[in-house]
Amino acid sequence: MSKKTEDKPLKFVLLGGPCVGKSTFANNLHSQYFRETYYPTHRSTILLFPFQPQESISRALLDEAGGLEGKRVISKDTGVLLSPTIFQSYNKHTNEGRKRRNSSSTKLKNGYYSYKYTDLSSPDYVPPQISPIQVELIDTPPFKPDLVVPFLEVSLYRNLDEQDLHNLANEPRRPVSTNPLLVASGASDLDGKVDGYIFMYSAVPTYNPPSYDEVLEDSPPANESDTSLSVLEIMRGALLDAWKEYRNYQSKWKKGSEGDVYSLVYGIKQLWKTKSAESERKKIEELRKISSHLDEIDIDAGSPEAPPPMLVVCTHAHHEGRSEKLMQEGKELAQKWKSSFIMLDNDTGYNVEETLALMIREIVEREKLQKRKKFGLV
Repeated sequence: MSKKTEDKPLKFVLLGGPCVGKSTFANNLHSQYFRETYYPTHRSTILLFPFQPQESISRALLDEAGGLEGKRVISKDTGVLLSPTIFQSYNKHTNEGRKRRNSSSTKLKNGYYSYKYTDLSSPDYVPPQISPIQVELIDTPPFKPDLVVPFLEVSLYRNLDEQDLHNLANEPRRPVSTNPLLVASGASDLDGKVDGYIFMYSAVPTYNPPSYDEVLEDSPPANESDTSLSVLEIMRGALLDAWKEYRNYQSKWKKGSEGDVYSLVYGIKQLWKTKSAESERKKIEELRKISSHLDEIDIDAGSPEAPPPMLVVCTHAHHEGRSEKLMQEGKELAQKWKSSFIMLDNDTGYNVEETLALMIREIVEREKLQKRKKFGLV
């Protein structure tokens, strides 16, 4: 196991509406336990385990030296759509990949795992054996837009107002049932150390039964547009807002620690030193401008300021009630976001470990891309 992931496991968050299979997916990976009866998740659950893929496609996904041969193995599964970041990494000549696989005594490694080729004499490509990767999966309650805030700074002193929280709470506190998507203080599992988000939706339009309130109110039946896919756009928008504010929080807090511009005591002292009402007004405007202005976040995969990658997963891919339209719409949404897409079925085990392998490969390729950009090699 890599020393890097042993000390700091790769941390992924499962997000999605009710009945999309988040908990079953997590249990399949963690303990190969399948629960037939549905029990809604009421609080975030953390599962920590070593992940070691066995399937050929998942091993090919983690093979950086697979080249075109590795991509051919992956392309056999029509339920996998690679993001541009991963897709471009496979566009190397087959001979280059084979040459690299024959180097370093057939064992290669990156910061997260090592892999070893066991059958180089074979004329056909054989995916390598992957070392265990320490992974932390966070299974979250069903996403409900009215009970989720993008970003909430949790303070030990809860009577602080907006000015003291540096614009991290632009409205009165919600009820205690409100769940933050990102917490700056590190007091929550959903903090800034998340490595990736796995968005899940169901391929079955009517898989989720109506609530008791909907039945009593005699609400009209939901159509295909009102499905677990429809909340993905809301989730992504909320996360981008959260990470935009979080990045600004980080940069401005750093500036504040250097110049003490966020210190309330400092601000009051400086106001007392002002010579005139005009200079006092300018000082107040300056402090407000520093604390309230939000810059746009860079979502480019090669930017170190980009939010963690987001993988789109379509569950119940083999269910008899699945909708081909919903599958296609999810794939188009992933293409629009420049994200990877994968179809999954927890009942049959289809693409369970491949989903996690796809997420890990995205992390590896993004890190390499960011390093190249840092040194001006792109």
